Amino acid sequence: MQTILNNNTLKRILQVTQLLLFIFLVFTMLFNRSFVGLYIFGFRLGEFLTFFGLIIGLAFLILPKKYLNDFYFNDLQFYSLKLIVLSYFLIGFLTNADFLNTYTYKSSSYIWTTFFLFLGALVNLKSKISFEKLSILLIFIPFF
Repeated sequence: MQTILNNNTLKRILQVTQLLLFIFLVFTMLFNRSFVGLYIFGFRLGEFLTFFGLIIGLAFLILPKKYLNDFYFNDLQFYSLKLIVLSYFLIGFLTNADFLNTYTYKSSSYIWTTFFLFLGALVNLKSKISFEKLSILLIFIPFF
């Protein structure tokens, strides 16, 4: 009985997480800069997203290739990704960048947000939302 409860609880947590992620993506598409500019605990939501992308990037840097098989990386892509992260930190150290200043990460947010593409490939959430419903939503986004 306990495993059934745990299995149902995990399914419910996954469903709620998927719904919250979908709502977050819709709000980000609809309200773009004003939504990611909301302050939470003294930081903008976009800054939290950049930090999360940094964490994902560091995980990709540290993890060996055998743990990233879901991405079907060829060697060039795998090592290029690692070199991008390493070069950021190397240039930062050579130019005496202040890694405790949020501007350092804000100015490199394009690097860290690209890791969300890789996270999406890794997670590959199986959603109950069909592609047709999502494409209809995406068609109307520019009009808001």
